[in-house]
Amino acid sequence: MPPPFLWISGLLLFACVHWNPWGWHWNDLQRWAFILLTILAWLHLTYLETKPVVFKFSFSSKILLALIGLTGIASILSSQYPAWAWIEVSVFVGMALIALAIRQVFSNNPEVMPQYVLALCAFVAFMMVPRLGIFSFALTKDPKNAMDVLHSGFFNVRFLGQFQSATIPIVAAGCLLLTGWKKAACAILLLGWCWIAVYTHTRGTLLACLAMLCVAALANTSTARRLASFVLISFAAAWLLDTVLYALPNSPFTLAGDTSSLRHPAGVTSLAGREIIWSQAWAMFKENPLLGVGPMHFASLHSKAGAHPHNILLQLLAEWGLIFSLCTIYFGWLMTRQILKIIRTYDLSAEKLAPILALSSLLAQGLVDGIFVVPNTQVWLAIMAGWTWAVCNQTVTTVTQNATQTWKRHFALATTAILLMYMAVFSFLDFNQAYSARTQTNEVYWPRYWSMGFIP
Repeated sequence: MPPPFLWISGLLLFACVHWNPWGWHWNDLQRWAFILLTILAWLHLTYLETKPVVFKFSFSSKILLALIGLTGIASILSSQYPAWAWIEVSVFVGMALIALAIRQVFSNNPEVMPQYVLALCAFVAFMMVPRLGIFSFALTKDPKNAMDVLHSGFFNVRFLGQFQSATIPIVAAGCLLLTGWKKAACAILLLGWCWIAVYTHTRGTLLACLAMLCVAALANTSTARRLASFVLISFAAAWLLDTVLYALPNSPFTLAGDTSSLRHPAGVTSLAGREIIWSQAWAMFKENPLLGVGPMHFASLHSKAGAHPHNILLQLLAEWGLIFSLCTIYFGWLMTRQILKIIRTYDLSAEKLAPILALSSLLAQGLVDGIFVVPNTQVWLAIMAGWTWAVCNQTVTTVTQNATQTWKRHFALATTAILLMYMAVFSFLDFNQAYSARTQTNEVYWPRYWSMGFIP
């Protein structure tokens, strides 16, 4: 049976995109799911993990991480609204907890990786098949609003596209793991999933898949070539299918409007308002170059174009400052170099290569979208990062005699995350009480990607 953290987190994620009996905003529901996953990861690391894995950093890496931590704290303390900044930090620590729990599960139970790939394929199927059925019915009744059915459970099609960026490589890996009619069914699933990406013209997803194919080309192994071939053929077939559906006489797709930007060069090159928030983020960075304006503080602009810069590099520069950004980018480059070395040296199996490709997809999409701020996508980013961490475990040594020491490290990290979230939420509630008293209103402002998302 798979470890508890895997199946409980899977059920929770499934519920978040299919079940909303309270009528909450989807961002709120998925944020609470994120918090529950963080608590589950804490429980797993402190009470359920029986075979700890001790990981070591070089001295230079420790210095780099310490510098990242110190400059991050300095940015928080110098910000105008520290409560919002601490909430952002607690979210990132929660992501680290989820990633660490996933890493521990897969490091100690590598045999569950293929099962997890197939479970995620089933997850995608349960999401896609009912949506396509309802979408087909909606096309005949209300073509103009039929697309809303496809992103049910997500705030908009871009959020669905982010989920697709994480799962397209996983479904392609499922095609390699299965045989016979199951392989054919998984290939049809991949075709349908790619068609939704083409039909909804989520260009960030197309960019992410292009980055994934580039990483597969760099790997240049037998598994990478086969996996990339499945993705390329599926997207080519999806584009052809999309073209044929629009070319049919009296097609309901024509009545629904030509939504595919692949047929319009202007639609492909348009920045959709991103140039506004990119320039705002750059202006913020120039005003506070060293420490930035503080985590989450781009939301204080109340920009109509968005509460975040839609670019992780500009977000780092504007909110965290130059020193933190350079250290983080350099640390990320060190990790990227190690991953590239591993995928070029070893012909990794499909279940090990897929999370690396999924992570590269999400990071590439982070250059044009809010991968690091959307609750649901933060969870998938943490899962793929932890999974990749487990795959790249060649330099990690398993030491069972240090179980107590490792347990203490996990407990310290987990408790820090919970305390940070506790401090952040209560300081945030205090702020809202003070704000309501000052304005004599009952308005409540929530952090970015909760109900409101703007700092007053």
